[in-house]
Amino acid sequence: MKKIPGFFILSLCIFRLNAQNTDSLYRPVKIQRWGVIDSAANIRVINFMAPAVFITYGALAVKSDLLESLNFSTKAEIKEDHPFFKTHIDNYFQYAPAAAVFALQLAGVKGKNTPAREAMIYASSMAIAAAITVPLKHWTHELRPDSSNYYSFPSGHTTTAFASAEFLRIEYGHVSPWIAVAGYAAATATAAFRLYNNKHWFSDVVAGAGFGVVSTDLAYWLNDKILWRKKIHPSLSIFPVYQNNSFGMGLVKNF
Repeated sequence: MKKIPGFFILSLCIFRLNAQNTDSLYRPVKIQRWGVIDSAANIRVINFMAPAVFITYGALAVKSDLLESLNFSTKAEIKEDHPFFKTHIDNYFQYAPAAAVFALQLAGVKGKNTPAREAMIYASSMAIAAAITVPLKHWTHELRPDSSNYYSFPSGHTTTAFASAEFLRIEYGHVSPWIAVAGYAAATATAAFRLYNNKHWFSDVVAGAGFGVVSTDLAYWLNDKILWRKKIHPSLSIFPVYQNNSFGMGLVKNF
């Protein structure tokens, strides 16, 4: 049982690394009914397959007694092996992959986009992640394992961490696959720390991983299909951010 959480989340990393080599093979997908996506959109459907599985699992675990039992058994085993474990490093690890993107740019290693575009994309990813996770936390009203509040599902830290890891993978996975591995390792560590800190259930971090990847993929799609294609280049963007019961402001300047 102890190895299940790490294996479950790392399987997403393996899927994303395999997808790295097939990005150029994606073809436009035409949605004939309901008009969800424009027929000309080069939507990468395969990118959403693994995150969809993770999100579905997390959602089902909220109401499923069978899947919920894994939450309790995982918590019990962690508390038995590490009863006094406590760390705040997860507050920083969640941003580590994104910080690596800008650090590599400063070091002269070129990513797939310019630093200005990367900043816009990452800001969009964080905004999408917040727009997904904050309402869900209030709507699901899931009690945290430590009974501190009812904002357990999904894990905001894990969502941010995997959004950052996907950001790093897309920008620098072509330079070396080990860069992407490092990003997803940091994201997986963040999810594990949330479990060991007794702040989230297993299903919370699994769903958070899926939401994080989806947030970044949607951010790239939106920036590519709306902002850059239509030549919309705002010089300054300011947006509100709410996460983990804290308010803040995000700012992106286009150089």
